[in-house]
Amino acid sequence: MELNPAGGRSSTTSDVPQGSALGPVLFNIFINDLDKGSSAPSVSMQTTPSWAGVLIYSRVGRLCRGIWTRLDRWAKANYVKFNKAQCWVLHLGHNNPMQRYRLGEEWLESCPAEKDLGLLVDSQLNMSQQCALVAKKANGILACIRNSVASRSREVIVPLYSALVRPHLEWCVQFWARHYKKDIGVLAHGQTKATKLVKGPEHKSYEYQLRELGLFSLAKCKVLYVGRGNPKHKYKLGGEWLESSPEEKDLGVLVDENLSMCWQCVLAAHKVNPILGCIKRSVASRSREGILPLYSSLVRAHLEYCIQLWGPQNRKDMDVLEQVQRRAKKMIRGLEYLSYEDRLRQLRLSSPEKRRLWGDLRAAFQHLKVAYRKAGEGLFTRVCSDRTRGNISKLREVRFRLDIRKKFFTMRVVKHWNRLPREAVDAPTLEVFKARLDGALSNVV
Repeated sequence: MELNPAGGRSSTTSDVPQGSALGPVLFNIFINDLDKGSSAPSVSMQTTPSWAGVLIYSRVGRLCRGIWTRLDRWAKANYVKFNKAQCWVLHLGHNNPMQRYRLGEEWLESCPAEKDLGLLVDSQLNMSQQCALVAKKANGILACIRNSVASRSREVIVPLYSALVRPHLEWCVQFWARHYKKDIGVLAHGQTKATKLVKGPEHKSYEYQLRELGLFSLAKCKVLYVGRGNPKHKYKLGGEWLESSPEEKDLGVLVDENLSMCWQCVLAAHKVNPILGCIKRSVASRSREGILPLYSSLVRAHLEYCIQLWGPQNRKDMDVLEQVQRRAKKMIRGLEYLSYEDRLRQLRLSSPEKRRLWGDLRAAFQHLKVAYRKAGEGLFTRVCSDRTRGNISKLREVRFRLDIRKKFFTMRVVKHWNRLPREAVDAPTLEVFKARLDGALSNVV
């Protein structure tokens, strides 16, 4: 800073200790009159030691020209020199007239992007360059950790990553949060490199490494809004805002925001049809003893996996799953010209609908009587009165407003459970219950 005393021009330095709170306070007092008389919508100054970078975010040319003139007068009155070589104009938005401005007698040049407080902003407000910049900085720190730290244990690498790398990935992320999937991949790649530094799970999958290290995949953390009338609040994990998703797949089950299982049924059928095609091409035998074991072990497991959660709700979804079993039964020699019901009787098999009912009742017995009794207390409500026909362990049928709720496991199984005979419900073990349940459902195809 240069002062102009009576004897001439001289230089002086600040006596304020660097890093103290007094420096910013004195600076704010010094520039307190900078915006007097200004009526522009928005003016932002970058307060670097070289007074670099005045960014104008207004499109109103006349107001902006007046601001530049006022800034130049203020600088001359306070004997402050602008570094005009570092003063640029950043034109924002589409259809910007790209007007030119000058500071004093010099015209200011425009720039396609500008970096302020560590954030790189371009004229289209696209944050891809900022994501690449952050990833480059984090990768350099990770390389330094890899080259200078001999230990590869979890207790050493994870604290270093959390203290040195993650702050760069999450600093002011509310402003420059990634917009595109490619930007998400660029940021997630840094965390992938950090997980590979830990000795032990480096040959495992990325998701397994994250679970072992207690980290989250920011690229895969999403919010699924369920139900009608959802206010759709926004959530963040640490300093990162989470994006919403219309559907999510977890543990092999695809759930959408309407809790409709149509896509899960299509996904299950799409998975098992290639398996049936492989069996048809690679197995020469078409006997019952050759096809049925393969179907039971390779195909049926996919169709009945976690079926209590995603059981088909509509007739068309049931037909999609049943078509798979029809195709498998046609592969058996000698039964090609029989009807579907006759083929089931000849093979002594049950329809997919009966097997789903059998699985629901078995799961209900486990939650009410055997292994998961503690969890079942919150899922079902027992009838308190003992004046009931049939079994004495009947469940209360809850009323609901939406028709989709009656398709849930805890709702659809109540009616069938209450119809079971007493000897089946009072079975001491699960094996005894299965045997008695087969007798109770013998009249169902």
